[in-house]
Amino acid sequence: MVPWAAALRATPAEHGINCHMVNWTPPSDGCVKLNIDGSCGASGDIGYGGLIRDNKGNWIVGFSSNDGQEMRFFLGYLGFTMV
Repeated sequence: MVPWAAALRATPAEHGINCHMVNWTPPSDGCVKLNIDGSCGASGDIGYGGLIRDNKGNWIVGFSSNDGQEMRFFLGYLGFTMV
């Protein structure tokens, strides 16, 4: 386990928020996987990012931004279409 994951696991949840660890599952041989995530603060500002890795977990490309409220619609649409 990487050091930051061990520290996160050892840190008690605050404010009644339940936390759980997730695992990355590699794609099939010859394929890549896109992982994306985002968050929204109380002010309505957002941040998002993502990365593409190959089936061995090697990083290919990544991105991140905090464009503010303009990206809400796009990210909602992106999340909806990926379900």
